[in-house]
Amino acid sequence: MSRRYDRRRNAPLLDRLEAIARLKDVSRTGWVLRGVREPESVADHSWGTAQLCLMLSPPELDRARTVMIALVHDLAEVEVGDIPRRVAASAQPVSEDEKELRELDAIRRLTRVVGTETRTDNLGESFRELQDLWEEYSRGDTAEARFVRDMNLVDMCLQAVIYQRDGRYDPETGREHFPDYEYLDEFFATSCDRFTTATGRELYAALRLRYEALRDERNNVSE
Repeated sequence: MSRRYDRRRNAPLLDRLEAIARLKDVSRTGWVLRGVREPESVADHSWGTAQLCLMLSPPELDRARTVMIALVHDLAEVEVGDIPRRVAASAQPVSEDEKELRELDAIRRLTRVVGTETRTDNLGESFRELQDLWEEYSRGDTAEARFVRDMNLVDMCLQAVIYQRDGRYDPETGREHFPDYEYLDEFFATSCDRFTTATGRELYAALRLRYEALRDERNNVSE
């Protein structure tokens, strides 16, 4: 005789997994404001950052930990959305302090231990680890977290190069949101002074040169 299934047993866990999976539907706000067609989601970006960590983490770092941090570093955006960093303070939706508070509150809700997660299958421990990884990234107080922070920026710049190469946006669309920057220049401007690793700085410089060549080529053709 088959055991009767208790649908309530796993309901809290399924609710949590469903909430986390919605990161795949949270679009990256900066690309939306710039009018990029079919912009990447936050989950796409997290995957890209994790791939960079997997391929590029130097031997002195715990590569597995950089990948894990990268996978969860934007998890709080399931609840708070993607709050972009802007150059002009007047264009910043909320302050950095307020953003940090909102995200910390969100990650604590997403990883709290309730219901079936207290069973002996280590689910509670797994959710606590998610929070620990996220907070490590937020603090930036380990070499692994600092490397992931740099790869987070590199992935954004890489995506800008791809969107520029593929012509995925009209430079005149969304200009009201970027009055001081043409094309995708602000995405590089918000990144340039934030790198802390040699790998990050080197890749940023190479990506910026590639982007500028593509931008200037497109500009010359339009003229």
